[in-house]
Amino acid sequence: MINGQSLENTPPSLRVEAPKEHLSPRELDVLEWVCIGKTNWEIGKILGISFCTVKIHVRNILRKLNASNRVQAASIAAHERIIEKHPLH
Repeated sequence: MINGQSLENTPPSLRVEAPKEHLSPRELDVLEWVCIGKTNWEIGKILGISFCTVKIHVRNILRKLNASNRVQAASIAAHERIIEKHPLH
């Protein structure tokens, strides 16, 4: 839904699709934890990487998914079934 309007009624030619650019395996790991609401600090602790590295991965994920924020990235990931293809270990 954008501005209160469903995308179902939007002609396919006017829909903005997420880029098909692939996420790296580590970006997929980070995205999974973003989708369940973990902070950058928590994700870093879980994955054994620094907070700054997580921040870079999140920035790259947002760019690749053409998302403005973490919530939108999680929504795109769910809609595109990105996480379903890459379950948590």
